[in-house]
Amino acid sequence: MSKHEESNEQTQASYLSPAVSRTIEILRLIAKNPSGVTLAKLCRESTITKNSIFRILNSLVLEGVLQRDAASQQFTMTGELLGIAYRGTGADALSQIVIEPMRQLRDQTGETVLFGKLLKDRGVVLEQMPGSFAIKVQVEIGVTFPLHVAAPAKAIMACLPLPEREKVCGSIEYPKFTANTITSAEALLAQLAGVEKSGIAYDRGEEIEDIRCVASAILDHRGSPVGALWLTGPASRLSDALLEEYGLIVREKAKLVSIHLGGT
Repeated sequence: MSKHEESNEQTQASYLSPAVSRTIEILRLIAKNPSGVTLAKLCRESTITKNSIFRILNSLVLEGVLQRDAASQQFTMTGELLGIAYRGTGADALSQIVIEPMRQLRDQTGETVLFGKLLKDRGVVLEQMPGSFAIKVQVEIGVTFPLHVAAPAKAIMACLPLPEREKVCGSIEYPKFTANTITSAEALLAQLAGVEKSGIAYDRGEEIEDIRCVASAILDHRGSPVGALWLTGPASRLSDALLEEYGLIVREKAKLVSIHLGGT
């Protein structure tokens, strides 16, 4: 690190708000315990003092970000932060547009259909239409996913200008989850070139061996990707042939949303 970079880091650190940093740390710990977490557990898992945690929790409850169960004394998140994120990213308006194509896609295939977008170095699920089968894949709204294994992430990245695509692929990490996981930027870029041509991206057990996904990007009037539509289900039901057949349907539904946004 150069002296200039070190100086910049020190300058940025001097402007940090400890209260904000502590609040974010507490929210991240609670997010890891969606069923609820007590003050005692937060104290064990955090380096923040008990008094500070107590004040932060009470403030977040008063602001409607957290709720506290009177019987168990456990804290859980409300939908307030997700609502703020939706409004801040414009995803709420887009969600209203994609919901009907999602329903149609679910009814045609019976599988769970999702909508999401990229946020920095991860993807995030913003909407879900649960499948109609007794056995189906369901994902929590707000769950994030790694870029190198997820079909929606690949669909979106394939629509980026090549220099930006190369920059993203060069900056992400490549943990290996299954035998099918892509583990290098070179391999991911090669696959994205094919996705760019077809408009369809796949996850054939790359993060979870028994799960299959197929996705297509949604483009705005500038031709920039604003999200992706995808379908997911168990490998026992989604053979490669059926996945490719469904890929054509997913691409068509994503195209209809893109046209609604002024895309081509």
